[in-house]
Amino acid sequence: MPARTTPLTPWGKEVKKRMLDTDIQPRQLVASIRARGLLITEVKLSQMLSGQVGRRSPEMVAAVEELLDIPPGIAGRPA
Repeated sequence: MPARTTPLTPWGKEVKKRMLDTDIQPRQLVASIRARGLLITEVKLSQMLSGQVGRRSPEMVAAVEELLDIPPGIAGRPA
């Protein structure tokens, strides 16, 4: 697998840490978010973590934080 070419945002780093701690794969996280009725792909999740997405859905960010038990606002929540 190639190395990451774009750095993670502070929020993205926290999400990745929680995913590693809870042993959740990106595919599983995406499936859980989709089960809530939100449209997301693995590519979109990756873009969110690296800050490449122009405008992030607050519902999407809240879903990620809730699923990974991340307190709102930790590590510079994306705007």
